[in-house]
Amino acid sequence: MQKFTTEVSKLADERCGKDFAEKIKTIRYQRERLLNNIWREDLLPERLDLLDKKNIFREIDFDTIIMHSAGYLKESDYLAFLFDVAELTVKYIQFQKGMRLLDIIVTKYRSTADKLLLAKAHHKLGNILFYRNSYNAAEKEFQSSLQLFSLLKNNDGIATSKNALGILMVEEGQLSQGESLFKEAKEIAKSEGSMHLLANTNMNIGNVYFMSGNFDDSMAYYQDALKIASKENYEDSKTRIYNSIALIHKSQNQLSEALKFIDKSIDLATKLDNKYLKALSYLLEAEIMSNQGEFSSATAIATAAFSIFSEAGDRLSMAEAYKIFGIINRENNRLDVALSYLENSRRINEEYDNHLNLAETLIEMAELYKSDGETAKALESLKAALKCFRKLEAEARIKNIQELIDTLS
Repeated sequence: MQKFTTEVSKLADERCGKDFAEKIKTIRYQRERLLNNIWREDLLPERLDLLDKKNIFREIDFDTIIMHSAGYLKESDYLAFLFDVAELTVKYIQFQKGMRLLDIIVTKYRSTADKLLLAKAHHKLGNILFYRNSYNAAEKEFQSSLQLFSLLKNNDGIATSKNALGILMVEEGQLSQGESLFKEAKEIAKSEGSMHLLANTNMNIGNVYFMSGNFDDSMAYYQDALKIASKENYEDSKTRIYNSIALIHKSQNQLSEALKFIDKSIDLATKLDNKYLKALSYLLEAEIMSNQGEFSSATAIATAAFSIFSEAGDRLSMAEAYKIFGIINRENNRLDVALSYLENSRRINEEYDNHLNLAETLIEMAELYKSDGETAKALESLKAALKCFRKLEAEARIKNIQELIDTLS
């Protein structure tokens, strides 16, 4: 949180000026002197360690900056400042703070805020809610954003909102609906010359084909997305595309190739100082390392990813980490522990109706039961996975899982 607070403070000083910076500095000094005296006198009913104290200071700093900046900026500038701070909250996974700031814009200032800023705020709020797996709430925000962008006849905004709604559809297993929205957004992006959105829509269409098990078409879209992102130097998009390409290589058991792209993704995420994107790559890296028998490294990397997703409140990504913990323990013949982790993954994916991740977890559970000689339970898990793939209409994956079922039957 220290980097986040430092960036917020720097942004506030730039926007609000020297007098504001001096005032915050004075308040910070007086506050810390008072609290430090209380802590030295040991008056607290509960002991605080050094990290607790630092976090308290940072929380107070953040609230103080947000409150006092309102007195140094005119309303439009203040709302723009809140939005920019909310963008920083995404980078540093301070999602609760981001939601709070964006909610101020879209509720308290709804009648006076610039309509374009309102549209962007609804969209950004939808993104944060999506990261936290609150899909119904995210859809409402994206629809509000789409409505405002449509009112403003802002084609780039319309396409961005449709792209976001498409991602929601895909996450909920509605692949064809999601693909249609991506293609609508892609056509608008082409006509508007919005290259960043064009790269992202190509990547998202590739994701649809990947989920269906059509790896060749998926790779073609990823490569198109990568060409655009590389030419325009969109490093956030490149980070995600590298990870997606690595997924295809992993699915085809081309592990060394997968690791090359994961390394590229992690390097860029580190350069961008984006913990969330880094954690997505960590998950895939941990799974590959477990496949290669590097269980200690896999556990360490998966734990780092789990910590970041836990902080973000991203339960579905936590479920993926549980799946990897299950695989690691299964391969080490700790079957009870492995089953516990896989059950955690299964339960979370069922809770959010994530058919693809649920199916993959069920397949790993089937492997566990098969290794323990429980063929009937293995078949039950595979048949449950088959149902998930049928809901996704993922024909290639349906064919593969049916072959596994036939082998065991």
